[in-house]
Amino acid sequence: MRAALFHNVVTGPVDPFDRVLSRTTSDRFTQLVDQWTRQYDIVGWPEAMQRRLAPTGRTPMHITFDDGFAGVFDHAFPILEARGLVATVFVLTRAGAAIAPDHLLHFERLELAFRQAASGSFDANWLGLGVLPLTTVADRVQSLRQVKRALKQMPDRQRTAASGRVVAVLGVDVATLAITHATEPRFRKLSADQITELLNAGWTIGGHTRSHPVLAAVDDDQLEYEIQGNADDLVTAFGLKGIPFAYPFGGPGHVDARAQAAVQRAGFACAFTTTPGQNDAQTDVFRLHRYSVTELQLDGFRRS
Repeated sequence: MRAALFHNVVTGPVDPFDRVLSRTTSDRFTQLVDQWTRQYDIVGWPEAMQRRLAPTGRTPMHITFDDGFAGVFDHAFPILEARGLVATVFVLTRAGAAIAPDHLLHFERLELAFRQAASGSFDANWLGLGVLPLTTVADRVQSLRQVKRALKQMPDRQRTAASGRVVAVLGVDVATLAITHATEPRFRKLSADQITELLNAGWTIGGHTRSHPVLAAVDDDQLEYEIQGNADDLVTAFGLKGIPFAYPFGGPGHVDARAQAAVQRAGFACAFTTTPGQNDAQTDVFRLHRYSVTELQLDGFRRS
């Protein structure tokens, strides 16, 4: 079984920030789905897990979306529904509910800061990155990537403080920008009603923590808050139990044994990483693999 990883689907056009941050146009998504239906059996989460154990016929493919963007409902949902297909969306929660549609995640605030900064450079010596150029859009995207990479290595509380310092050094009032940009298609999140409609249409809703931290970098108390809290919120808001989970960021350096154990304790049925690879009966169900679109193409896209 293969799992594909998306984030948001938008009408386009997309710019360099969007492409790096896994925003896919609806036209591109349609093209991929139609191509995959000729090569794979695109199936929902329960069937994908069953066929992982007893593979027969064509390779099953399961489509997933991280972070719970409203573009999934607006664009991916009708594309898949027209083809009789379903997918999984991993959502963030807070205080017994899904996060608000206008809630900006910490990495989205960083993106806005790098998009809007008036300066032609960013002094990141304090991060060990030197002075980063901001002259062109390509400069800004690359600088954002370097800063995010550095922040991911920090303990969570230190990362939060450092992220705020980045925004301050860039001279951007993100609080004001958030009022303007949080409901843009690239940032808007699913509403409770949209999540309910997806559930009623046979989609799977999974957990994705409360604030999208690097789980390997949080202390035990925050780990419980993020994972058990997310599970509890999904029960309270939608009555969901025994559902899948996706680790934020999801790479080998972002997920440790503590996080995996916490996901199991919270009652999630399985957990997806962002490490590419096939899933079969030998794959740890709490370390399931997912491919980005690029990785699928590189990993013998036509082998099925």
